Amino acid sequence: MAYPLASLFVSAFNGSLNSDGRILPIINLLIDSRTWKAVVTSISMAIISTCLTVFVALVLAVLVARTDMPGKRFVHIFIFIAFAIPSYVLALSWIQLAGRNGYIDRLWNHLGWHYGMTMMPYSVFSVGLVLSVHMLPITYFALYNALLDYDRSLEEAALLSGAGKWHTLVDVTVPLLLPQLVSISSLVFGRIIANFDVPAALGLPVGKRFLSTQIYASLSSLKLGEAAGLSLLLVITVTAICSFGRKRLIGKSFEVHHSSQNVSVCFSLGRWRFIVMAVVLFVLVCLIAVPLVCMVASSFLKRWGLPFKSEYLTFSNYIELFSDQQAKVAFRNSFLYGATGIGIASFIALHISLLPADAFGRKYLVRLVSFPLSIPNLVLAVAAITAWNRKPIRLYGSAWAIIVTYAVLFTPIILNNINGLVAKIDWDKIAAARLAGASQRKSMRDIVWPLLEKGIRSGSVLCFIIALREIPISLLLYAAGQQTVGVLLFGMQSQSYGLEMTSTLAVVLIGCIMLLRFLIIFIGKRS
Repeated sequence: MAYPLASLFVSAFNGSLNSDGRILPIINLLIDSRTWKAVVTSISMAIISTCLTVFVALVLAVLVARTDMPGKRFVHIFIFIAFAIPSYVLALSWIQLAGRNGYIDRLWNHLGWHYGMTMMPYSVFSVGLVLSVHMLPITYFALYNALLDYDRSLEEAALLSGAGKWHTLVDVTVPLLLPQLVSISSLVFGRIIANFDVPAALGLPVGKRFLSTQIYASLSSLKLGEAAGLSLLLVITVTAICSFGRKRLIGKSFEVHHSSQNVSVCFSLGRWRFIVMAVVLFVLVCLIAVPLVCMVASSFLKRWGLPFKSEYLTFSNYIELFSDQQAKVAFRNSFLYGATGIGIASFIALHISLLPADAFGRKYLVRLVSFPLSIPNLVLAVAAITAWNRKPIRLYGSAWAIIVTYAVLFTPIILNNINGLVAKIDWDKIAAARLAGASQRKSMRDIVWPLLEKGIRSGSVLCFIIALREIPISLLLYAAGQQTVGVLLFGMQSQSYGLEMTSTLAVVLIGCIMLLRFLIIFIGKRS
């Protein structure tokens, strides 16, 4: 982790000769108007998209956790489905929905409404909207769990004192959620501004520049120093916004009482509850179900754009996908690279977690391996290129470049998954086993491993989902014969495959992710 980041820093400040003399790449970037245009576009899009995401998630969380609205189970089902859809697939479904000859266009024509409505499928607005939908699940679950965790005695006291429902919500509930709102907003902003998949799909075709796509364009032009400088600029931007959010909390005191009681209804919607439910489900259907249905429908068409008639429907897309050599290689590589990266990450995380709490350097080691959680995947990939395309460690061009970067990305995830379990280890039992004659290896295998096994399993499944759906790392680091599922999905449209084959791969990918999500839930219930 330290070596790639140091290489990234050095590459950004490394001098380069040109016709005007010796100019640092980072200085070149700072005086280039295109850089600041990309920064302004990225920040403005991320701010608006973050506000939209947090607002919708907050409304949904309050309705589900604090009111008597019926149909709450359907909200969770829709959010669960949205979590399984990768951001690039959402962008593709938006193109199919709002693009020329898309499903909305066909619906208007079918209804005879020919008034030339343009949905702008490729625009900054589209990028922000799709990323809002993509970030909705993680934001919703963060706020929903916070609402369940808080004691509602303050809200009940406000209601008993004569405050109205709206005043109680605004003056009591929302202030209680302020720490979670700030932290999740910072996280969402960082994820949105660093996202590469959606701006590449919906911004690049119309020449819209974002920081993430600028990095990719610099690498495509073999300007490694410029890509490193833009990566640093991206990290600084994300860090500055997150620090600003944390500073807003300094000096404020939050006293939170955690509730151990079952949740009861706090705000009654009365006769409006069924209308509210209908509006909520309508919004979720439009945002989540419609794009997914469009993707599934396209996967059964002989050619995208054909009308939905029985003679144009086929299963041959799925047969062709599973018999395609490139698809087989992509799935094999994703499984192989993901499994190897998870194995390395589990080994490192297990040994760090078992270090004594007062061991010298443990705190700094944990901070170092946890650092990738705050670094965008795109920046990790650029750092890997700067580090491993030269001596002493030349991995770039081999599969190990992807595997090692996966291991760096997965280690903090698995470490966080088992850190809480390590605290439950009874070290007296281990000492007793050693006194009884058991070797250290046997005592660790029979006492420690059964306790940590479930945490490592669930963390490994989560990492495998990331390996299946991620694009930037594998796209920037792969060589011939090393393409993963993400690379295949990203490049399908520019190759001989049609949009219907892209939809088929996307549906298969969503199915795999949902199966893995069910596996995580199953492991959690067993524990």
